[in-house]
Amino acid sequence: MAFRGTLQCFECFRASKLMPYKPSFLFRLISDIDEYERFVPFCQKSKVTSRDLTTGLPNKADLTIGFGNFCETFDSRVVCDPVARTVLADASHHQLFQHLKTNWEIVEASKGRVRVDLEVDFEFTNKLHSVVSKLTGSTVATEIIKGFVNQAKQKYELEQSKKPLVDDASSDL
Repeated sequence: MAFRGTLQCFECFRASKLMPYKPSFLFRLISDIDEYERFVPFCQKSKVTSRDLTTGLPNKADLTIGFGNFCETFDSRVVCDPVARTVLADASHHQLFQHLKTNWEIVEASKGRVRVDLEVDFEFTNKLHSVVSKLTGSTVATEIIKGFVNQAKQKYELEQSKKPLVDDASSDL
């Protein structure tokens, strides 16, 4: 279930990146919303407030976004689909936006690579905010992807460093 093409898009920012990691690894990173404050630009705080009882994946989260004198907390409904490899968030019920939706999608590409797509689709209720976002916002999705790429690299290197160099069974030899 992707947002692409389903809404009248007032402001859409998109970014994609080919990455050398497994889709399951990337999905774990994207669905780990509690960690967003560590790598998403302007995200000052991120907290999962509710999880799906069956999967344990987030279905509600709060994000506090701030830059300059602007600071807002958004309560989002989240849909994490490990089969489709998508993470969708909707904070449209916030007074600052007519709608605010994000869509992360992980797509297998060629030669063992995976493409991560991010789409941010929104419309401010205040027209002045819309003007400002048009001047500064085109880099938002790109900066989020850059932060995500750095986080993926760090997490992957950390996971690799924790793997034993020798099988446990052969370590007795």
